[in-house]
Amino acid sequence: MSTMNSSLHTEQGTLYHMDCSLFSSIRYFRDSFDTTVFVFPEKPCFPIPERVFLMPDGSDNDFRSFLFTLSGEILTYQGNDPSDARGPWYYVRGTTDEMPELRTNFRVYVSFRTMVWINEQSQEESITVKDIGTGGFLFVSRKEFTPGSVISAILPDAREPVFIKALIRKRRPVRKDGLFGYGCQFIEMSARAEAKVRQFVFQTELLQSKARAAKPQ
Repeated sequence: MSTMNSSLHTEQGTLYHMDCSLFSSIRYFRDSFDTTVFVFPEKPCFPIPERVFLMPDGSDNDFRSFLFTLSGEILTYQGNDPSDARGPWYYVRGTTDEMPELRTNFRVYVSFRTMVWINEQSQEESITVKDIGTGGFLFVSRKEFTPGSVISAILPDAREPVFIKALIRKRRPVRKDGLFGYGCQFIEMSARAEAKVRQFVFQTELLQSKARAAKPQ
């Protein structure tokens, strides 16, 4: 890999299996628009999974994760200088369509609590929504949910709350013990609900952009 060298700037992160169990600590860098290179601290002695979640290093309250499909082939790079004690490098390429600039639906990072009802049952559960977009949202909860379940929820609005339904698509990794994360897709959206969600997302992004611009450089 000609672009890889000992002075290459990499980010720190953690890879998780699809069941959200820990796979490996990792260094990584973007190799192209949709491709990331994952650099292992030593040659993996275990099978490389087909798909993994990447969580970039951050605080316990940072719930960003990105789903990658891995090439499965472990490659080696020694570098041009044999005296480089940090080599050889072991790496795997992964592709994704979940980076913010690649997503088909726009989303914003938020944090608000709401109640949900599972599969039209009367019992309600408390969740915290951590990001929301025009196609769905991510929530965390101390209760375990089953992917494939349908949940109903009230999204808060200053003037008129919005009733929505969503399908729980995947469990997503979180850093806090006893907390579970889930990615959801909106379903059976009325035109009114879709318009209200879209308005909420873009108004939130506008407010966040203004707040970022107001911060001292």
